[in-house]
Amino acid sequence: MNPPDKKSHPRKDALGQIGVGWSLVIEFLAYLGLLGYVGYRLDERYGWGGKGLMFGLMLALAGWIYRVLRVTRGIWK
Repeated sequence: MNPPDKKSHPRKDALGQIGVGWSLVIEFLAYLGLLGYVGYRLDERYGWGGKGLMFGLMLALAGWIYRVLRVTRGIWK
């Protein structure tokens, strides 16, 4: 005998998705801050003229996009 299906409440699902969205925003800001700072410090140390900062920010964006794809793949399954 199968247990009865528990149907989740739509409001709880929406709040869960909002929580996931906010966590992704916070992660993005953390990636930008950390990798941007590392790139900035490398620019100061080696005199790259902003190339380190740009690389750090692009790496942060790429890492965040990868994270978003992983999270949304779990939501849409």
